[in-house]
Amino acid sequence: MDKLFVAVTTCLLCSVSSLVFSTERQIVRPGMYEITSGIADNSVKTQTCYSDTDVEDLPTLLLKMEDKLMQKNCDAEILSEADGEAEWRTECKTDFVTRTTVGSIMWDDTHFSGSAFLTMGRIEMEYQFDALRVSDCK
Repeated sequence: MDKLFVAVTTCLLCSVSSLVFSTERQIVRPGMYEITSGIADNSVKTQTCYSDTDVEDLPTLLLKMEDKLMQKNCDAEILSEADGEAEWRTECKTDFVTRTTVGSIMWDDTHFSGSAFLTMGRIEMEYQFDALRVSDCK
């Protein structure tokens, strides 16, 4: 009986630990997010669908937030991260322009928000963003 108990317990522990360690940590839940972004009182609302892949880690989520024309030319770096908050930097380069953004972000399961400072040539701009999950993607 003791050998059977040990064998069953060992098997269960192996199964549970493989599930725990194989699960990727997502930053937020995938789905449709309503995003409000802008400068002071001049903000814009958009909706964006975030897939499982888009939310698998913080750099991927940050790059998904870049405009579609620049996304493939960008790199994201996490400067610090702890307890659902992070400081980050993205750099986007094309033949014509380099755009650097430094910011902070906070998140929980269905929401993320933060602020960023963008530099592109002589243009400098600070903006805020707030995203709330509103539904599954359609």
